[in-house]
Amino acid sequence: MRRFYFYSIYDAFQSAQRLRRGEDLSVEDERLKLFLRQRMNLFGALLIGVGALAMLDLLGHNLLHRIWQAC
Repeated sequence: MRRFYFYSIYDAFQSAQRLRRGEDLSVEDERLKLFLRQRMNLFGALLIGVGALAMLDLLGHNLLHRIWQAC
């Protein structure tokens, strides 16, 4: 959490410097939006996979524990 806080301060400082030099910050925003839009399916699959693994760990651990005790 602390790293994110410090990165936010650093990013705000860098953005202010670029804005002061007259650069257009909306170009960077559009580039990021395009990058995310092109990879939306990948990010969705990644989130579903992480959730499935978490559920398997939660349910599978209890199931394997019960099976192991029954033997």
